[in-house]
Amino acid sequence: MDNKLMNKNNYSNLQKVVSLSSDDWELGLRYGVLDIVADEGQNGSFVDENGHDFYHMVSCSYLNLDRHPKVIMGIKTALDRYPQTNITCSRTRLISKILYDTEEELNEYFKAQVIVGSSCSAMSEGVLPLLASGVLTNNIKPKIIFDKLCHFSMNIIKPICADETNIVTCDHNDISFIENECKHNPVVVYVCDGAYSTGGVAKVKELLDLQNRYNLYVYYDDSHSLSVCGQDGYGYVREIHSEINDKTIIVFSMAKAFGAGAGGIAMLSKNSQMYKYIKRYAGPLLWSRPVSTATIGAIQGSLVVHKSNEFKVIQQRLKDNIAYFDSQIYTSQSGSEVPIRFVTLGESLLALEAAKTIYQKGFYVSPLFFPIVARGKAGLRMMINNRIPQEKFLEFCNVVKGVINAIS
Repeated sequence: MDNKLMNKNNYSNLQKVVSLSSDDWELGLRYGVLDIVADEGQNGSFVDENGHDFYHMVSCSYLNLDRHPKVIMGIKTALDRYPQTNITCSRTRLISKILYDTEEELNEYFKAQVIVGSSCSAMSEGVLPLLASGVLTNNIKPKIIFDKLCHFSMNIIKPICADETNIVTCDHNDISFIENECKHNPVVVYVCDGAYSTGGVAKVKELLDLQNRYNLYVYYDDSHSLSVCGQDGYGYVREIHSEINDKTIIVFSMAKAFGAGAGGIAMLSKNSQMYKYIKRYAGPLLWSRPVSTATIGAIQGSLVVHKSNEFKVIQQRLKDNIAYFDSQIYTSQSGSEVPIRFVTLGESLLALEAAKTIYQKGFYVSPLFFPIVARGKAGLRMMINNRIPQEKFLEFCNVVKGVINAIS
């Protein structure tokens, strides 16, 4: 064996992932439940290339804010003020006044120190290597623990982090494992989702307890709960953290329930010492990926909605939809405020067949299989949202319930 290829794939093995999942992707194409090309239909529906009219439950725009008139107006206003796509230079050299003002407004709204970037993925790409280096942990290189169910956008950074420090992966939400590492290392960083894209949430209260007792830093990606959870839309993690401590970083996508269509933010404690290092050294936030003027405008427009009385009404409609779904279909996420529901069916063929049947009945849901979920744990993911008309949502629940009951 070539010595140059020895000891590889310690943190990723994309070739193996492709070989184990390729057949399922091809089968999904043949079943017509992947790579669907669709156009706007009537009353919130879509129409595919064959003229099939359907409603989908795969959107992460849970509150439908990406279509809100105030968000669209925010985009137009920003482009009128700055009639260019973006300032194409590093923000350490020049930051537009509109981006600076937007960050200040986010700071005030979220009662934290906020940095805006082009995407949540760019945040992870920039911040996680800095955490691994020790720059953000008082120049002590930490032991980093990645949760087994970490989103791909964080997991893909593992090899880079491993070039800086020691990396391990723990079972999902394994608090005992994390505490044990805290007992044997001067600094530990735990990397996880706040609300997971396949359902479930982090054990934030338990992690806070560990932070109070040990030198534990926690890096959360809480994209799926921003705007949804909490009366002000602070998200699942932030509702438990009444105030962000100096050992916590929370990143969010602004493209999901927040409704901006793009962009991401990192949320730090007020006056965080991390801020200047992230602003100067988190590469992907600084070059090549400027925040577009349209994204900044959409963020400003969404903030207008968040600050209005209407926001509570929008949130409540989603809560009502979630409660109704839970009353009809049990999942392990039932009762959660996070609007993701996942039904485990077993083998990928079952998930694909179920998704095909549901699609034929006028609704589209995501069939998930390896590598998105573990092998043998394939199923259907529903992203409950406010876009679908109420009568159609009730019909959707009946269709899904009927298909699941037929399988079981």
